[in-house]
Amino acid sequence: MSSDNDPAGGQSGSSEGGIGLNKVIIGFLVVLGVGTAAWAGGWFYFRGNVRDMLDAEEERIATAGGTVTYESRIIGGFPLSYEVEYAKPVISLPGGEVEITAPWMRGTATAFDTGAVELAFPEEMTISVTPAGASDAIDFAVTSTGLTSVARLATDGGTEHTITASSLEIAQQTPAEIRDGLMQAEDFQLDASVSADQTNVSGKIAASTMNIAYAVEPGLMAELVPGQSSAGAGSSQTRSSTEAFKADFAVDMPEEETLASFMRGSSSLSLSVSMDSSVSEGTSATLLGPVGFNVEAGPSASLYSVEDGVAEVNGRVSDFTYDLDFSETNFGTESAGFTGKGIEARIAVPLAMREEAQEFSIGLQFSDLELDDALWQMIDPDDVLPRDPAELAFDLSGMGRWTQEPATFAATPPEPGSTPLQLETLSLGMFDLKLAGAALSAKGSATMDYSQPSPFPEGSVAVTLTGFDDLTGRLGEIGLLSPQELALVRGLASAYTQPGTEPDTLESSIEMRGGAVLINGLPLQ
Repeated sequence: MSSDNDPAGGQSGSSEGGIGLNKVIIGFLVVLGVGTAAWAGGWFYFRGNVRDMLDAEEERIATAGGTVTYESRIIGGFPLSYEVEYAKPVISLPGGEVEITAPWMRGTATAFDTGAVELAFPEEMTISVTPAGASDAIDFAVTSTGLTSVARLATDGGTEHTITASSLEIAQQTPAEIRDGLMQAEDFQLDASVSADQTNVSGKIAASTMNIAYAVEPGLMAELVPGQSSAGAGSSQTRSSTEAFKADFAVDMPEEETLASFMRGSSSLSLSVSMDSSVSEGTSATLLGPVGFNVEAGPSASLYSVEDGVAEVNGRVSDFTYDLDFSETNFGTESAGFTGKGIEARIAVPLAMREEAQEFSIGLQFSDLELDDALWQMIDPDDVLPRDPAELAFDLSGMGRWTQEPATFAATPPEPGSTPLQLETLSLGMFDLKLAGAALSAKGSATMDYSQPSPFPEGSVAVTLTGFDDLTGRLGEIGLLSPQELALVRGLASAYTQPGTEPDTLESSIEMRGGAVLINGLPLQ
């Protein structure tokens, strides 16, 4: 018989407890081992899927007309991700116009988020672009720090892409004899969404700073437009720097279409750009010789679009300064410039011939434009003319059609005396100019009837001129108009204008009808 404190009894209890704990540990290890084996099996199973997906993508690019070559392709990343590394890849995109060469490329997808793939790029790689019809490629050297791309499947079946880099530089290298270019960006980010059928791309671009530099050699114009000559010797160089650069873009293009679809109106695009400030400087080759320039501006924004076959550009710039350097010319002054509160511009031009008429338009507005003393001293050293800020605004629009495809102008310039643009209507919404104390304004419209052998406009223009006598008198005082020229100018004004209701104001009504021009009701002789 044993008691409660029998040593043998106590050892027996401890042994049974130890065996139970060991069973738990062994069971846990078995479960862990089975789970690990299952995870490993699953990882290797899906590794095969990854390999098949890569093979299918490479085959798709080849079928579309591109190629993907490399020294080796390794799929790793066990156990928590899939990592694909290409050694010395060369990717030629469909069409053969773009080729990407790099020492390596690496893609990563985590096992927990197979819908997203991250691509890492080397610090240096090359993109070669061979424009259609060209024999030589243009090489772009891409240098970056932390350049990565994340692609993710979207809920609608498309893909979403984010490209980031703490620094990014793209340098155009060839053909150097024509032009060179350089783009640098800090804190660069590109977000883009691609539709499931790959016919729509939209997104945003942002950078804390964006710098662009390029040079144009004298022979470039002759290369682009046969028969044209350069404006002067030496290259034209421009360097621009912007702060807080932002851009939004959207492109709609049907499948298997080319850029011609934009001209036909079956595709559309839009690009809006804004920045907090910008600085541009450089040298332009002119007939006078090399002229340097420096432009500084505050906030600015622009919109570029192609819709229904019409290209449109809208832009505005605030608080700008424009300085010119004539020190290497015989212009008469070493420097000159002007400042202004704002510039707004707009232009709309159809890109191709159409049976129906389309809108053409152009508009421009300068606000508070002030010339610097160097320019005033050249024309008015004694301060005779008022130096109030100048204003200019005009808006011209019309409906018409091209009689020759604009895309052929470079290869086949319009014949002398021909009319490549046939306007049906023309409207001068406004023309307002204020300068040196005088003001000129005009407004009118006209139509063209091409059913006649000799088309002639039908319409009218109203013109008002304020401060004419005062301005011409001051021009005579400083010698810009001789007494004979002053008398001639005032005589012509009295013949073709009539006094307005306000002091020193002239008005004129110009009418075009029946093949004749009437000024204030009298035929123009």
